[in-house]
Amino acid sequence: MPYAMHDKEYANVVALRDVDRYAYACAKFVDWREVWSLRNAGGWVLAGDDDGREGVPVWPHPRFAQDCATGRWDGCVPAAIPVQDWMDKWLPGMERDNRYVATFPLPGASTRAIQVEPAAHREHLSDELAKYGEDGDADEA
Repeated sequence: MPYAMHDKEYANVVALRDVDRYAYACAKFVDWREVWSLRNAGGWVLAGDDDGREGVPVWPHPRFAQDCATGRWDGCVPAAIPVQDWMDKWLPGMERDNRYVATFPLPGASTRAIQVEPAAHREHLSDELAKYGEDGDADEA
C-alpha cells in the first residue's frame, strides 16, 4: 500500500522543474521500493514521442498516475511494479526493445514525460540504492 499523499505535497511536486521532478521520482521509487504505471485489461500503457518511439510511463505514487488516466489512457488503473523487478526485468527489456523511460508525465497535452534511457535510469536508481548501502543487484538465493 502506498504512503498517504497530502494535497500540499502533491501540488508542490507537480510544480517542480523537470529535473527536480525526476530526482524526486527516483528517490521515491527507491524509498518505497515500487514504481507505478498504468494498465488496463490489455496490459501496460505506452507513451510515444514525436519520432514514434515508445516509452513506458512511470510515476512515484499512484495518485500522479491516476491523474493521467484520461484520454487514450481513460479507464486505466495505477499498478505497482517492485523496484527490483523494474531494474532487473523491465529496464533490460526496454533497452532490447529500444523504449525509453517516460518518467513522471503530468496531466495535460502540453506536459511531456521526462525521457530517460533505461541504462541511465538504472544507474540513477542504483545511485539512490547506494544511499541505503545497496547496490541494485538482485540478491542471490
